[in-house]
Order: sequence, then structure tokens, then C-alpha cells
Amino acid sequence: MSQQADIEKTKQDEWNYYLWECIVTHPEMRPLGRKQTEGCGHWNLRKTKMTIGEVAAQSKCKLCGRRKRLNIDNLNIRLFTVKEFAQKAQKELNGGV
Repeated sequence: MSQQADIEKTKQDEWNYYLWECIVTHPEMRPLGRKQTEGCGHWNLRKTKMTIGEVAAQSKCKLCGRRKRLNIDNLNIRLFTVKEFAQKAQKELNGGV
């Protein structure tokens, strides 16, 4: 294997932890003509090997059940590479809940 292939494999083997906030970013969007529900403001943790921004990822809020496409351009997202740091930040952002 070449050095470049080793680097790519290492990148794919590493987990990324994303914290994202359940909010409405585009109130004018109406899925299938239904009324859009408001976001609950809960910070959720998503674990993936993909890089959000390169791949369209979708996640579900653990508190209210809203599904959200994770898009760096229009959503509050924070990236962590260590699970414990992500969990600690999530707890602080959610007020200890």
C-alpha cells in the first residue's frame, strides 16, 4: 500500500462526533405541504466516520423526534474527535440534562 492509501484508510477509520442544535433554519420550507414544527433547542450528538459537508447526513432529535439534514452552512454544528469531550459539551449546552 502506498502512503497516500494509508492516510485515506486512517481518515476513514477515525470517528467524528458532531453536536447539532434542533432549530428551524428555514421557516419558509414546508415538507409535503405540512405545517413545520418548531425546533426544541436540544443539542444532539451524532457519531459518524463521514465528514459532514462532504456527505449529506441526516439525524433525528432525541428529544422531539424532528429529523434534520446536517448542513454546516445553515445549522449550529460543533465537531469533536474525542467522544468524552463531545458528551461533556453536550451536557453543558443542554443545561446538565
